[in-house]
Amino acid sequence: MTSSQPREPQPGEPNRPRPPVGRRRTLSRLPVHLYRLGLGPLFGKRLLLLIHTGRVSGRARKVVVEVPREPTPRQPQVVMSAPVPHRL
Repeated sequence: MTSSQPREPQPGEPNRPRPPVGRRRTLSRLPVHLYRLGLGPLFGKRLLLLIHTGRVSGRARKVVVEVPREPTPRQPQVVMSAPVPHRL
């Protein structure tokens, strides 16, 4: 088996799509880079940068998620994340 062939998931392992590479990765990570450059306000209040700690690696992970509605003081913040499409 070569590295270009997808491997079969092991029993009990989730069947996840392969992460994007090359131009697709750059496009999918663009909002994170814009936030790092201080350009987050360009997205308005619709998107936010979520920074969390990786469960296994312990490393800081960053992802931009959508805020579907305006938060109120009495309601928790709700965010959504969508998988990157297989083909851009």
